[in-house]
Formats: sequence, C-alpha cells, structure tokens
Amino acid sequence: MKKIQTRSTSARTAESEPIVLRETDRVRLVFMPLLIDNAENPHAAVKGSFVYQRKGSNDKWLSLNTESLGTIKKGETYKLELHSDEVFRLGDGLRPLFELMRAQGLPRGEQEFVRVDDDIARVLTLSGADLATLLDARPDNAVAVLVKLIRWLADSDGRPNVTDRLEALASSELPSVASLLSLVALKQAISEWRENQNNPSEDYWQKLLAKHASVLSHVFSYPVVIIGEKAYVGGKRLDNTGGRVTDFLGKAALTDGLVVIEIKTPTTELLGTKYRSVYPLSVELNGAIAQVLRYRQELTKGFSTFVENATSPLTLGEPRCVVIAGNVSAELEDTERKNSFELLRERISGVTVIAFDELFSRVERSIGLLTAQE
Repeated sequence: MKKIQTRSTSARTAESEPIVLRETDRVRLVFMPLLIDNAENPHAAVKGSFVYQRKGSNDKWLSLNTESLGTIKKGETYKLELHSDEVFRLGDGLRPLFELMRAQGLPRGEQEFVRVDDDIARVLTLSGADLATLLDARPDNAVAVLVKLIRWLADSDGRPNVTDRLEALASSELPSVASLLSLVALKQAISEWRENQNNPSEDYWQKLLAKHASVLSHVFSYPVVIIGEKAYVGGKRLDNTGGRVTDFLGKAALTDGLVVIEIKTPTTELLGTKYRSVYPLSVELNGAIAQVLRYRQELTKGFSTFVENATSPLTLGEPRCVVIAGNVSAELEDTERKNSFELLRERISGVTVIAFDELFSRVERSIGLLTAQE
C-alpha cells in the first residue's frame, strides 16, 4: 500500500514526497508536488515543479539550480521531454494527491496517509451489523485478521497514539483483547463439555483440560497457573521404579503455592451403594482422593530437589489437592444423595472435590460476566 507523507509549508499549502519520473545512480528527474487550498477552484488542488536532482556525498538528493522559464528570450524555446512511462508515473503519483485533497482537505502539520484498495475501503465503512454478517460468513478469515491485529498491537511501541486511543475507550465499548480471547476459549470449552459429557476416557478429559487450562482456575477463588501436565512429583525407588505422576501440577499465580490436580471423568461414580440411610463415597472417588494425597506427600518430601529443577518460583506451604470427577446433575437425583455427598466431601481435609458439571457451571458464570461487559 502506498503511503502519502505531507508537511505544511504555509496556512494554504503543504508539500508532499517527490514523484520520481527518471532515475540513475547519480541523477534523477522528479516532480515536486505542492498541495494548495484553492478557494477559486477546489478541484485544482495540486501544483508543482519539475526538478533535476543529483545525489550528494551523503546519499542525499540535492536539487540542481535551474533557469526560470521567465528568462527565455523571444524566439527561444525550452523543451522537457517525458517518455510515456514517465508520464504514467506522473499521473499515477498525482491521482492519490487529488483524491486526498477531495477527501481530507489540506493536511495540517506533518501527516502520513495510507492509500488502501477499494475492497478494504468498503470494509472500513461497513456498519457494525454488516461487518458482523461479513465475518460470520468467513470465520477463518476473521480469525486470521484478528491474529494479525493482535500482533500489530503487541508490536505497537512506535504507535502510542493507537494505544492511547484504545485506553481512552470505555470497557463497554471495547473489551480488552485478553478478555476477548479468554471468552472465546471458555466458550469453546463449554461447547466441548456439552457434547462429550458421557465420554468415559480419562485421556480425553486430561487433554481437554490441558488444551483449556484456564478452566482449572475456576476451581479456586484465586488465579492458578498450570506449570506441568503428567508431572513427576517424586517417589522413585533405587531401581528407578514407583515414581508418582500427577495429572496436573499448578501454582497460585501470586503466592506460587503448589496445587496438585487429579482428573477422572464425568462418568466416574461419586457415591457407592447405600448403607442404611446414607451413601458413602464410591471406590473410584475414594481411590482418587487417596492418590492425590499420596502425590502431595511425595511432593512435600522431595520439595527441595523438586524446586531446584523448577523453571519458575515455587512455594511449598501446604499444597492444595484437587480431584475433578463425576457429574452431580446426572447422578445425585434426590436430596438423600446430595446430602450424603456434601456431608462427606466437606469433611475431607486438604482436598477439594469438584464435579465436572460444577466446574463448567462456574465457567458459564464467568462467560456471563465477560459478555456483560460487551
């Protein structure tokens, strides 16, 4: 895309970059355009001069002294011949200057304009509804453009006017890029949850939560960063066997406190067979709780060695343990079952037990909060 740079030279004029018509290594012929605020004929908004230039010692083009046509005597002539490609370059260079003057008027101060093609110009003038229709029809293209815009913003150190204007917008007018990307990821996670609630594969759910690791932060009331998947937490014997590997190892974002996370599936049973008037926790859930507690024990015992190999700061404290298993809505059909489950899981010291549907319900609430800002 061609750029047009202008600089005011008076209240009624502004110069633009020279239009190069002919050039060699040392000499060139240019047209020096001057934009004018022509009150008598607004369409005649550009004038200028043909100038020969020679390259100086510092590679800067210097204009040569030329005679004014006013010095030509009677009977004398002056001829400046332009070849056809040079005439084309002159017209091609002047056309956007006339268009600029028609659209913007005389630029003030130092300005830079970019000439875009007609298709891009039409997109820039679309209403919000028309733009949404266009992007919905080509979602892949929309994502590609968004990625380019994000990269452009991330590399905008030299564009403070852009970031200043974005910061000046109210959050209701423009949600942050981070919130926007988080919203997209959370919506995708919810969609996958709804379509796969009956999937009994632990490997599938571990991969899903690894892909959407931000979902795991919704277990707590504070942000958690995942620092490892299938993480070794200790326990190897001298024969190099017996090592403990937890599904996810995380840490609190601000305190660096460790979190051990064990993943089961939504089809994992939460409760066992009824005993008199109560339901005990299922064998599968009890096993997961015992497993995550063992992981914490091994991690605590070998923390000094573990932290030496860590790539980020870690705090031991009393590592939190999490087990994600089951589906409350699908299994706990009556008050008796719900009461038994709540009674038991709230008595498990140091272990947070949360069902998949409870976790994704929290994610849905977060989506509601984010969309309320749009």
